[in-house]
Amino acid sequence: MPEKKYHHSSSYYVQGNTVRKLEQVPEYDRKEPLAAPKEREQEQEKVRRHPAQNWDFVSLLFMLAAISVALFVCISYLQAQQNVTSMSKKIASMESEVLALKNQNDAAYSKIESSIDLDYVYDVAVNELGMVRADKNQVQSYTNKKSDFVRQYGDVPDVKDSSKKN
Repeated sequence: MPEKKYHHSSSYYVQGNTVRKLEQVPEYDRKEPLAAPKEREQEQEKVRRHPAQNWDFVSLLFMLAAISVALFVCISYLQAQQNVTSMSKKIASMESEVLALKNQNDAAYSKIESSIDLDYVYDVAVNELGMVRADKNQVQSYTNKKSDFVRQYGDVPDVKDSSKKN
């Protein structure tokens, strides 16, 4: 064993090329007997087995609050996920419904377009209702410089009157 040199004035000793600090022995009350090593191990074992007994009330409340908040956040997240999923399904069903209605509308429009016989309309208008085709001198053109939309509240002015205003 290497030689140990003790310095009486300090709590350090030299062992080889290392300086070590002396461990101080705690002072025990002489009234209480020292606990045997087995008893100390048993006490430490009890503390290791039941750590919740060492918690104070504030720590317990804090832990319960943290668990409650975490649980609330998890439940809220799951509800939000469920809402997103249900909305996605609802949007998909509405899109398919719109597509079906658009197809029905296009089919109905095509049916109406194909059912109109312009020759039949012309025949009924001329033969049954007595309508005649307008001559070139009966058609009058009118240009409105204020807007593209014309609403007729009265007679259209003569060609001579409209040329004077220009």
